[in-house]
Amino acid sequence: MKNGIERRRYPRAPLHLPFTYVTAQGHIEAKTRDISVSGFSTILPFETFEVSKIEDEFQIVLNTSEDYEMFLDCKKIWSDNITLHNVALIGIGATFTKISKKDRNIIASLVEKFYLV
Repeated sequence: MKNGIERRRYPRAPLHLPFTYVTAQGHIEAKTRDISVSGFSTILPFETFEVSKIEDEFQIVLNTSEDYEMFLDCKKIWSDNITLHNVALIGIGATFTKISKKDRNIIASLVEKFYLV
């Protein structure tokens, strides 16, 4: 948000959904920090890997509360070192480059439910 103006096209909800970040070096278990039908952000422990080693394009396997796995292709939009409560972390923001209509509808429903509660 810049100058109080939201630039995102789709609403993003602070939902902490479990996912697996698929890398050439292995898999990293994490949770989303927030999510929309167009992308997500997350925060990972700094020890996981260096910011410079975060791939520009990657895949995640997102698990919803309905025990359904989504295989989503992503593109890194930003990444940065973050310090929170004196703990070194890495923040990542990504957009979905390949998402099925079914997966998009499930995420839209989860975001909508968050704001209706």
